[in-house]
Amino acid sequence: MKTTYLLIALCVSAVNSFAQQTGHFAYRITSKTVTAVSDLFYDGNQSVFVLYDKDVKRPSDTTASVGVDGSNHRMINLNISDGKDFALFKDYRTGAMVSRELIFNGKKCIVNDSIPALDWKLEPEKKMIGQYECQKATTTFRCANYTVWFTTAVPLSLGPWKLGGLPGLIVEAVNENIDLRYQLVAAEYPSAQAAAYTIAKPNTGDPIYSFSSFAEIQQKELKRMQTFLMSMAGNPSQSKFTAKMPECFEQK
Repeated sequence: MKTTYLLIALCVSAVNSFAQQTGHFAYRITSKTVTAVSDLFYDGNQSVFVLYDKDVKRPSDTTASVGVDGSNHRMINLNISDGKDFALFKDYRTGAMVSRELIFNGKKCIVNDSIPALDWKLEPEKKMIGQYECQKATTTFRCANYTVWFTTAVPLSLGPWKLGGLPGLIVEAVNENIDLRYQLVAAEYPSAQAAAYTIAKPNTGDPIYSFSSFAEIQQKELKRMQTFLMSMAGNPSQSKFTAKMPECFEQK
């Protein structure tokens, strides 16, 4: 009987230990052109950040329309909605990162990449965000400057999108270059929902590329878009083309 009790105790302990390493975190994503809701699921070894297609809200749903904003700038709005979610998968045991991405021509693809080793600078500033005491940190990733607030109250090195690697969960993150903001709106840690959720790589039937190949495609499409917009300008020699995106695709 003592052996049975000991076995049960060990099993319960193992289950509790695993449960402590699970988490479900919901983030609101906002910018001037996008409002969306996303979920981050974590099982102790892997995570997946899901941007739901049905929750993406944009001011225009045209695939490649050209309009004029208040500053008389030419714009292209791409419709990213196709009924399939955008997921970003990370395997912390192997360092692999796999994501579904939008190409500048409106098509989608799967990109095989590596979890970035971000060079964070921890700042002395602290503040309360909701129930969490948070500390400020900054970094630069693929041409974009990020300011984030993280909390050690949730001791998981997780965050939205491709961000992470801090001594606690990222509660808020801002891409300073394009004013893109991620805000934690719900947290469950440990999480029964995350433990039951099947975390897997995105499998949507899209073409698969390495990040370097994806970057080459993006650069090509960006130049094509630039040529098109410049041709639409009334005075091309006096026009300036700028593209706002969460990461750049420069090859070093």
